[in-house]
This record gives sequence, structure tokens and C-alpha cells, in this order.
Amino acid sequence: APTIATVLSDDSITVGDSVHDTATFTGYFANAANGNGGTVTYTAYRNTACSGTVEFTDTVDVDQVAGTIPNSASHVFNLAGTYNWQAVFNGDLNNEAATSPCNEPLTVNKAAPSIATVLSASSITVGGSVHDTSTFTGYFANAANGNGGTVTYTAYVGGSCSGTVEFTSVVDVDQVGGTIPNSAAHAFNLAGTYNWQAVFNGDLN
Repeated sequence: APTIATVLSDDSITVGDSVHDTATFTGYFANAANGNGGTVTYTAYRNTACSGTVEFTDTVDVDQVAGTIPNSASHVFNLAGTYNWQAVFNGDLNNEAATSPCNEPLTVNKAAPSIATVLSASSITVGGSVHDTSTFTGYFANAANGNGGTVTYTAYVGGSCSGTVEFTSVVDVDQVGGTIPNSAAHAFNLAGTYNWQAVFNGDLN
């Protein structure tokens, strides 16, 4: 009546990184004569339990001579959140089936992008127009999450990024390419100093 224990290659990663699972037996009867060492199925569930939506599964053949279990394949996690892994041995002629405890959580953390902006012009004559351009560094671009979030461009009156708002423009981030559309162009009809800022509201990843 063997038991099976598991250890992840990492228990906390950033979205887009990969993990594999390792399993070992205690009390497995290793013997070449039985002709079949059984299999172990590794499963990563998309929650804190070991049931429900399956993120990943991989079945490996147990080495019946040595009584060892190959590692699972590596899996890339493209959605931030909490997962739980489990390994299930199906048994063989000499060993009963076994299931590892449901206590192998994996945290997939969101990426932490930065955003930088460049104006189409930094000095204009009253009545002229300007638009803002922004780009990400470290944004995790993936179509699977279903929502790339938005970026809000704001032009403030004065030299700070607070107080009276002169203009605002909201654009949808291209989650596949990780690109940000430019703001709309805005005509400035009052001479003075303004300051622009772009704010990303975040998304699932």
C-alpha cells in the first residue's frame, strides 16, 4: 500500500513562467516480474482544491524495476491565480492505487509592467493639437485572458498630475500584441503649462 508525495519545481512564479511536478513513492513494491509498473497522472487544478477546472494533466509510466516516477512535463501558466497540483497512481499487480495529499499550491503572480509616455510635441502654439503615445515594459501579452485592460491618458492644467483636467482619453490595450493605442489628439485653446500622464488599470494577468 504505497503512499505518494509531490514537490513542485517552484511554488510561486510570474505569469508566463513554467513549473513541473516531481513525485516519489514510499512503500512501493518494485519488481520487474509483474510486467506493469502502473502510471502516475499529474494534474494541476485551477483553484485551491483538487477538483473542478483542470489547467494541465500529464501521465507518466512508473519505472517498475526501480520504483521511481518520472517528473511531469513542464507547463507554462498563462493565467495568474492560485492552482493546486496532485498526483494519482493507478496501482499495478503488486501495489494498491495511491493519491498524493491535496496540499501542493502554486501561486501564479501577475506581471508588473511599467508604462512610459512620449508627446507628439512638447511645445506648441495655442490652438495647436497634441496626442500622447505610451508603451509598456514587462506587460504580459496573451489572448487567453479575454481582457487587456485600458489606458487612460490625462492632460492636467499646470505642472503636476493633479487638479484641473484639461483633457482625457481612454483606449483599449491590445492584449495580443501588448500595445497601447495613442490618445486622441487634443487642441489646446489656452496658453500655459500642462502635464500628461497615462494610467493602466491592469487586467487578469
